[in-house]
Amino acid sequence: MDIITKCAHAALNMYNKIPLCILNLVSPVYHIMPETFRYGKNFSQQYHSLFDTEFFQEDVRKDIESELFLATVRNAYENVPYYHNIWDERGIRIKELKSIDDIVHLPFIDKTVVRENGDEMISKSIDKKSLIHLSTSGSTGAPLHLYQDRDIIMR
Repeated sequence: MDIITKCAHAALNMYNKIPLCILNLVSPVYHIMPETFRYGKNFSQQYHSLFDTEFFQEDVRKDIESELFLATVRNAYENVPYYHNIWDERGIRIKELKSIDDIVHLPFIDKTVVRENGDEMISKSIDKKSLIHLSTSGSTGAPLHLYQDRDIIMR
């Protein structure tokens, strides 16, 4: 168990020992605290980004989606060995992708691909030790092992 998990368990144990009357007194204070403090910086940034773009016109939203899609694809090509190799093998030229509509040109992946290429799907720009390892139960077959960064929960 890593240090963050141990701290979370310790905090939860302390919280569960606080009498309900005290929790009821403190609860209103918690809700007036800024979101950044309550939920963390990543949640707050994501929330405000979604809130700010919620009422954009469709064409503006599509442009933003395309920009984010292209940035994600470029990052995957440059940093994730699996995507770099498979796209090169299939002759996909990242510079020719122009918008999110071009997603149809990218190969579909499924659980089998993830199982067979697990470590090759981790970005070279991330230290694997900093990731959280997750695993499905494998109720429909073999378990699926995944890695995610610690901030993903708040995005």
